[in-house]
Amino acid sequence: MYDLISIGDCMIDAFHILEDHEINIICNLDKQQCRLCLTYADKIPVREIHKLVAGNAANNAVGASRLGLKTAIYTVVGDDLSGEMIKAKLEAEGLAMDYFVKERGAESNYSTVLSYQGERTILVYHSVRSFRWPIMAKAGWVYLTSLPESGQVALTADLLTYLENHRAKLIYQPGTFQLRLGAEKTSEILKQTDVLIMNKEEAEDYLHREGEPQALLAGLQQLGSKIAVVTDGTKGSYAADQTSQWFLGTRPEIARAEATGAGDAYASGFTAALMIGLPVPEAMRWGTFNAEGVIGQIGPQAGLLTREAMEHQSSKNPDFQAKLL
Repeated sequence: MYDLISIGDCMIDAFHILEDHEINIICNLDKQQCRLCLTYADKIPVREIHKLVAGNAANNAVGASRLGLKTAIYTVVGDDLSGEMIKAKLEAEGLAMDYFVKERGAESNYSTVLSYQGERTILVYHSVRSFRWPIMAKAGWVYLTSLPESGQVALTADLLTYLENHRAKLIYQPGTFQLRLGAEKTSEILKQTDVLIMNKEEAEDYLHREGEPQALLAGLQQLGSKIAVVTDGTKGSYAADQTSQWFLGTRPEIARAEATGAGDAYASGFTAALMIGLPVPEAMRWGTFNAEGVIGQIGPQAGLLTREAMEHQSSKNPDFQAKLL
């Protein structure tokens, strides 16, 4: 039996750390939307390059494993060098690879991450792969995240059957294509979701309305989730169960190298805390500590905390607590 099975995409991220003097940033007057500007038809030098394993499912599974949870992953990668690199990394992290699939003739997903002053702009290549539900052992929790539209459609019925047969709990952190499907086309999954996690912009698009995070939490819960989480970047995070809502800010003193994977790190810390029986406010702290570790390094996994490191952060920061709204 597994504590967690993580289902979704894995990929290779190639991080290009850009030189400050080669880039211009142009923002709207309200600073809500900015554009990264490069000189057209020019060669742009970069300061560093890092090629790393990434993807929502990989980030979550590695995060859960480091926090001491017995974790398996179901993903489909290509029959290529990137697929081999992904497999080797996940094996090294101690994941169960029973449901790791290399599809013959397919390519693996690949992203180019342009990193500038701690933020990132991502160019994404999603390959065509086939997702078919494998026969899986029992797990206490299932984490469903980024899948292509065809994968989401192909797996939904079998996922719902699995949840019912094994009485497993579902964490849903939808990726790009799942968000585009919208709430109506994924309503069956939403009704079975125990924890629903989105950032503020995703929640607004998904609910077709702008609003305060408290209202977004309520809107997400109305879709069926027992616990909802809305992250809001450097402002902090919001969470709600069936009786209360909380807010937890961020710590400005934390060094920020690069932000890719911060949301996945928060999600894996938050859900790991719930899995071992901690309350929602403490889960928010675990999520935040995990995200802080990730933004301090390049890539989405290098800074993920171990269980020992997480408990150390929690004990040495007793005043950093979520506030009841």
